[in-house]
Amino acid sequence: MSRRPRFGGRIPRPRTPKERRRRGGEGRAPLPGAGDPAVVLDVELADAKLWLVLANDSERPAYDVTVEFDDPLLGLGGDVDVTGLALFDGLTLLRPGREIRILVDVALHFFAREEPTALRADVSWQSRRGERFGQEFRHDLKVWKDFGEVG
Repeated sequence: MSRRPRFGGRIPRPRTPKERRRRGGEGRAPLPGAGDPAVVLDVELADAKLWLVLANDSERPAYDVTVEFDDPLLGLGGDVDVTGLALFDGLTLLRPGREIRILVDVALHFFAREEPTALRADVSWQSRRGERFGQEFRHDLKVWKDFGEVG
């Protein structure tokens, strides 16, 4: 039996899992509500260095925290794919208020190599009750290049 479009026109092709994550919909965990753990992935410039910051910005513990990046992020002289660190594959517990700072590179060196600056990641975690949550984070590291005084 063939699928027929409801109102005529072409039949849409099924979306891939990556497309579903990007556009929302099936396969995407809900955003946390009040009283749920809330995990964020941020970028910080401090002491002339670029850092990724994975933080639990809530008063509840977050369990089984995972971060899936779309593309590699080469840091530490261009020798290390920071997105491949084991930390991002499944952190058992991220306690309330906890921040984990991951050094990307000295900002001057990172920008001198002209590395790609777009960063997109899906962060997911679960509550003590086993509810799964997720959020997409997008950053463009080039905004940090424009600061006249680094640090």
